[in-house]
Amino acid sequence: MMVPDAVDPVKNRDNVKAYLGLVTSKLKEKFSDNWQKLIPYVNATISAESKFDPVDEKHVSRAGRGTGFFQLSDAMFGVLDKELGLQGRLVNDHELGNDPETAARITAQLMYDYVYGRFDEKGHMVEGPSLAALVDDNKEIQATLNPQSARDSYLEWLQNPNDLNKTNLKSNALVKARSAQYGWHPGQVLKFPNGLHAFLPALDFDVKYQRLIHDVQDSSKTLQDASHDWREGYEISGDSAFAKKVQLLNEQYDDELKKQMGLHPDTKLSEVKLSSLTPSQLRYLMNAQRIYASHMEETLRLRHEEVTKPNKKVRY
Repeated sequence: MMVPDAVDPVKNRDNVKAYLGLVTSKLKEKFSDNWQKLIPYVNATISAESKFDPVDEKHVSRAGRGTGFFQLSDAMFGVLDKELGLQGRLVNDHELGNDPETAARITAQLMYDYVYGRFDEKGHMVEGPSLAALVDDNKEIQATLNPQSARDSYLEWLQNPNDLNKTNLKSNALVKARSAQYGWHPGQVLKFPNGLHAFLPALDFDVKYQRLIHDVQDSSKTLQDASHDWREGYEISGDSAFAKKVQLLNEQYDDELKKQMGLHPDTKLSEVKLSSLTPSQLRYLMNAQRIYASHMEETLRLRHEEVTKPNKKVRY
């Protein structure tokens, strides 16, 4: 599982290793055989909202303070308290949502509600867009939930934020699914969800990470293949500040990869077989990938702000 910035240097803890098993166990309890279909979406959402660290959201709104793996507004504490049978404890103590066990239960319950529909009491959602497609067995429906297609639509909009590209992005199945998490209720126009700069790359890089795990067993695959696959989809042309920053990240990746792995600068990545890497070299490879993903996520965030807040000065 690839989650940029999920390693807490202060606590010396990898949040994914610490909490993914707990979240997974709660999803299994709620969804039985369907839980695996939800993992990519859940992981991407947690990556975007909390980096797998169940703590208070950094900002406080008038609606309340977010908490746990999925960030919550004040309206949801009462709903979830009732659904989880907490008898007022979550309502009276929002900090309870930061307890890893409770945070994992909240995550599973929220996903259940998003998939099968519920809420209200001003948490809304009873009807409207849901995540039912995530557990649908129809292959055509599953095919619409394509992380690469969503990524491409997002990058196209970031490069050319015109009405057509915005409409195409908002109509993407994964973007619409994320919209379901942002207060939609009957009678409203679908919102353009925030957090896409982290959510969509998280989905994309997780798919690539799973591919890498497979490729290290393939004697024909090389470091050059891994490098190309990791950057695939982020090749942006143009001379805008955004395009130049993305181009620079791509240009620097191979050098960073060699540096992380302790390889000579003149090493030809095409001559290094993935299957020949030691466990420590694999860890360094994945660290280089995390660095790239983290820098790309931050670059996309800055461009998103530049597009949506044109009066704000952004420095890449």
